[in-house]
Amino acid sequence: MSIRDSTNQMIPYTPFANRDPKLKDLILGVIFMQAEIHTSTHLPRPENPWSDNDKTTPLPSSS
Repeated sequence: MSIRDSTNQMIPYTPFANRDPKLKDLILGVIFMQAEIHTSTHLPRPENPWSDNDKTTPLPSSS
């Protein structure tokens, strides 16, 4: 499941989180899990250096 999907699944429940401690814990758990995935996944971001072992082959141009 992607981060975007899990966020969209939790959004409808956020108005009720302050009234239900278990729901609040669930939403916080999702947020913490998303943060863990985001910081541990090697995504192409400016702070990630280019790897000399990267053997990416460009796709043929569609033009």
